[in-house]
Amino acid sequence: MTTSQTIPRIICTDAVLTTELTHWLVDHSQSAEVIHEASDCSNAPLCRWLKEPPAGLEGHVQLALLDAVEILARTRHAFRSKDLAELRKRLEGLLKQLSACDE
Repeated sequence: MTTSQTIPRIICTDAVLTTELTHWLVDHSQSAEVIHEASDCSNAPLCRWLKEPPAGLEGHVQLALLDAVEILARTRHAFRSKDLAELRKRLEGLLKQLSACDE
């Protein structure tokens, strides 16, 4: 999920509690993503915590792209550049494509 604002992600290992928490957030008009399994995360293809990057050059390329995306996301308020925002989105798309190839 690529948005202009960061959406909190809550990881919950209990399936029942995950459902209750999701309903509570909706009932209270709160915005958060509740994650029970790694596949529930909308940012899974870009998350270095959910799985190890591939070995070799491909892994290095993915980590470098992920680093660039994270830097662009962190500094987006400092530069407010549409060009940099578009670059970040293109890099995120490329990371998703690379992640899909790994599966």
